[in-house]
Amino acid sequence: MLLHDCPERKFLQILVELKALRDGAIVDYLEQQKIKIQIKRLLATGDEIDALEATKKQYTLGTMQENMTHREREIKVLVNLLKRLPKTYTYDEIDAAEAGYWEKRLTRQMSEDMVSAQTGINQGNIRSIIQSNCSMGNHLFGYQKFLLDQVNPHMLSHQTQNNQNLNK
Repeated sequence: MLLHDCPERKFLQILVELKALRDGAIVDYLEQQKIKIQIKRLLATGDEIDALEATKKQYTLGTMQENMTHREREIKVLVNLLKRLPKTYTYDEIDAAEAGYWEKRLTRQMSEDMVSAQTGINQGNIRSIIQSNCSMGNHLFGYQKFLLDQVNPHMLSHQTQNNQNLNK
């Protein structure tokens, strides 16, 4: 989720996640208030069917409370991740880092594709294993770096020129 290639992007992603959690909490809180009113009205009728509907709504309230607990835990994790970043970034700093972010991201994706083509391991699994910092991830990361080192930029530009000549 938050394993972006640059700290500025990590910061931005954490902010986006926190905003989504906040917005969800507000909507859920308002929905819970509405359901409490509905339960009160249903129970006031004295009707057996309405009592069952009130029970269903009470169950819904319970699941919503569980969701709020999970949301609070996720917020704590994100806040801790935010605290581990080197600094708070401005939007100007985030924008200025975009070119570097995309270069790193696309290079990483290319190397994952190269490893996948050589090993048959899915790119997503390669990324997960490397990010988990397990011993196999270290081997895959080393192999990924080895394959990237084999790519000669002059070879790529020569191949690009050949492709352009074919398209004429």
